[in-house]
Amino acid sequence: MDGRSPESFGNVLRRYRILAGMSQEELAERAGLSVRGIGDLERGQRRGPRLRTVQALADALGLDQVGRRELLAAARPELELHAPVQASDPPPSTPGRLALPMLARMPVPSGSLIGRDADIETIAALLRGNHRRLVTLTGPGGVGKTQLAVAVARRVAGDFADGVAYVDLAPTRHPGMVGIQIARTLGLDDVGANRIIDMLREFLDERRLLLLLDNCEHLLPAMPIAASLLATSPNLRVLATSRERLHLRDEREFAVDPLALPEYRSRTGQPLPPAELLGTAAIQLFVERAQEVDPRFVLTEENVSVVASICERLDGLPLAIELVAARLRHLSVAAVRTRLEQHLPLHEDGPRDLPERQRTLSATIGWSYDLLSPAEQALFRRVSVLVGGFNVPAAEAVALATPSGQPGDGAVPAVPRSAVFASLASLMDKNLLVQAIGDDGEARFAMLETIREYAAERLATSGEEEAVRRAHAAHVLDFVERAAPELGGPDQQRWLNRLDLERDNLRGALAWAADRHDVESGLMLARRLARFWHIRGHAAEGRLWLERMLNAAEGIANDERAWPTYYAGLLAWAQGDLAAAKGWFDESLGMFRDLDDRKGIATAVGMLGAVAEHEGELERAVELNQESLALYRELDSTPGIATLLDALGNIAVDQGDHDCATAYFDEALTLYRDLEDAGGIARVLSNIGALAFVRGDMDSAERASREGLVLHSKLGYKEGAAYALENLGRVAAAGRDAEQAARLWGAAEALREEAGTPLPPSAHESLRRDVAAVRQQLHSGVFRAAWEAGRSLSLEKVVTDTLAES
Repeated sequence: MDGRSPESFGNVLRRYRILAGMSQEELAERAGLSVRGIGDLERGQRRGPRLRTVQALADALGLDQVGRRELLAAARPELELHAPVQASDPPPSTPGRLALPMLARMPVPSGSLIGRDADIETIAALLRGNHRRLVTLTGPGGVGKTQLAVAVARRVAGDFADGVAYVDLAPTRHPGMVGIQIARTLGLDDVGANRIIDMLREFLDERRLLLLLDNCEHLLPAMPIAASLLATSPNLRVLATSRERLHLRDEREFAVDPLALPEYRSRTGQPLPPAELLGTAAIQLFVERAQEVDPRFVLTEENVSVVASICERLDGLPLAIELVAARLRHLSVAAVRTRLEQHLPLHEDGPRDLPERQRTLSATIGWSYDLLSPAEQALFRRVSVLVGGFNVPAAEAVALATPSGQPGDGAVPAVPRSAVFASLASLMDKNLLVQAIGDDGEARFAMLETIREYAAERLATSGEEEAVRRAHAAHVLDFVERAAPELGGPDQQRWLNRLDLERDNLRGALAWAADRHDVESGLMLARRLARFWHIRGHAAEGRLWLERMLNAAEGIANDERAWPTYYAGLLAWAQGDLAAAKGWFDESLGMFRDLDDRKGIATAVGMLGAVAEHEGELERAVELNQESLALYRELDSTPGIATLLDALGNIAVDQGDHDCATAYFDEALTLYRDLEDAGGIARVLSNIGALAFVRGDMDSAERASREGLVLHSKLGYKEGAAYALENLGRVAAAGRDAEQAARLWGAAEALREEAGTPLPPSAHESLRRDVAAVRQQLHSGVFRAAWEAGRSLSLEKVVTDTLAES
């Protein structure tokens, strides 16, 4: 004994708590004790704590064997200590070597780690296992790899008798310095560089230690040192963080994803209650950080949608959320969102005690960009024009763009075709791209929006942007040209899905054409996309693009304007704007007649017939439809003939000629089946179901409407699905299942709202009467509940439930 008085338990506890960077509140939470209890222990008001309490405190502090002994000795000096205080003892330190209490050297958490509990447990289990002893946390800059690694190290520290050694490699610029930096962390400052590996192996030998290597991405050539140390140190574990994996044989990669984003609106578009959203990690982090700068900030029903949209815009990246939440010191949450809509906070300053490379998103992403090869940097910049995801052909199209925009002029592209796929794979390895597999098995890539905006900034200053955007627009036009003929055949669903995947890229190409006054390309794109917009319920968007292009098309020849004019009418008709539709159809018909375009004439005349039918002018509708049908028969156009037969069948139903309607529908259905046109088949089946209901054949009405519903659902055609559901609601009402009828009609109403396609005037009054009759059969509360239940269902759930009840 050295004669000194033993240090009190309270002082030892306080010292280790401060070294661990914890507040009393955090220690209490982790140890399962009260804050008051921690305070009493540190002030000496509670003496002789129970052994279970000491063990809980040691676990919460992540103490090594030496620390546990010291804490227990201070609590119970009368005990003779021969073992550390823990549930299961790890192998002791090598005799004669001092255990390393290095936990305190790790970064101190700036706040609670949100949304990572499951990740911490998973990674901890990996480190405790014996299969692979190297675990690498990978992910993009700003995702929180370091914080997660530190939290894991604290969680498992008690398993390592010789401590945790935290090595921050971010300041280390040369691979040759990695071993020296590890040695310095372990206290081996005088080791020579030429003997570094041998010295580290000798030092680690039988020690049970966790080596945390933070920020390894720029030092990958040096990373085999980790494998070398693991090979000779059986009780060593290595936890690494990197923006890409270390590419070592025994490595176990754990991808750190951005925080979970909220589904902050119900299907009907109403904001979800704040209490539901507070369980979402991204929202929780935003609120916690916002309250640090403004304690008055609370999540309310008024601001919940704004906060949720901010987190969505920031991709759930913790660093981005923290930077933006800090702006609430000076701005309202609505003002923050407005700024985000203008630009992302790439250059916002973060806390001054963060490393420079983490103080702005721009610096964080730039750290990764600077490590890329020239070809990878060029591809990274160029794919920023591909919004919402892209495939390999799209990446090739922008990669091969030359500044002059003329592929044959001898200019060399920044990224050769042969290097595109390898560069994509490298960007993905470095977490600058994420990969997914489409429904058709095709590989697709995407950038987080925060990363994409940084890449776009780089593109804007590169001198390449004009050529790259021109190449992108040409690629999109080529894709749309290939897709358009497939939207009425057996591959209709697959091509509709492909177009849906590319919606953001379609918008980008249209915007480029509009901004550059390339009206011809814009009109061609919009024309080819019109049927997609119609089927998938994007009529409002498609009409805006078409009308924008047409308004700029003064002086453009009729042969380029006629079809876009017709399609503007088609989308106006889908929206229920019959007056505008008739105007566009009349204008297009005039141009088709001037061009002697017989298919165009037949198409426009047929749609004028559809307008007449919806306006209740049945004789005029029959006349126009018969004229259109005759033209299609002359042209031997099977799709046109089927369309007009179906239209004439509907008019025959309105006129009460059910036999004639049946004949029209049967012939149309046969033709559509021959064409394998799922959309046409679904539409006619729904009409057959409506006719069967009128004739009192409820079984046939239900069967045909259900089949039509399923086909419409597969195509994503919400207007058609709504029509089938309206038929099924009538069948349910006739079968005295009033609640089911209300539920089905509520679902149909929601689908029409989503698609922006209201009931035509001719059908509105009829359905209104049916709904009124059902309402009288039910208590008002029951009716409203059933209607809202239907409105809340997704299309897929509606179909599943409807089929289950058949």
